[in-house]
Formats: sequence, C-alpha cells, structure tokens
Amino acid sequence: RFLGDPVSAKDIMASILIITGVVVCVLGGPSSDGNASPFPSADLLKSYVLVVALACGLLTVVLTVLRNVGGTLDALAQAFLAGVLESTDVAASKFIGPALTAPDATWLSI
Repeated sequence: RFLGDPVSAKDIMASILIITGVVVCVLGGPSSDGNASPFPSADLLKSYVLVVALACGLLTVVLTVLRNVGGTLDALAQAFLAGVLESTDVAASKFIGPALTAPDATWLSI
C-alpha cells in the first residue's frame, strides 16, 4: 500500500518504465558543449512527422475498431496514442525554446 492505496505489480512496472524513459531522455539529450545546432535537421524533422502521423493514424483506426469493445487492448491503444501525442509536445518545446532565446527573436519569428 502507498498513501492508503493498494499498489499492484502493474503499477510498479509502469513506474519503472516511466523512470527508465526519463533516464534515457536525459542521458540521450543534446550535449551541452554549445557547438551543436539548437534545431534538428530538416530530414530528421520530416521523418519524425511521418512516424507520428502514421502512429496516430494507426492508433485512431485501432481505437475506432475497438470503440465498443473496451478492455485491455483498448486501454493500451489509448495509452500509446496519449504517449505519441505527448511526444509532439516535447518535440515542439525543442523548437520553441531556442526560438524564444534567439538574439533576433520577434513575435513573428517564433
């Protein structure tokens, strides 16, 4: 029990996966040497957009097919879709942060 609520093995596994994801992101982030470009390459961005679009499309189809079924597969598809959509927030922040701190930043350039 944690704070009065029961804790299952699934809860512990989910927590471990979240912590692992955070560690991978922190360790695999950009270097702080200052020589790296603050923006990813155009090819990398195009690949990311394609993968996100395909993943969202596939998960939308799965959720549409399972809309009256419910259960574990439906919940898993919803969780994956939420994760994919949240990754777009992280990717957008990687563009917005450097754009805001650029010396020549204006409201229109951001």
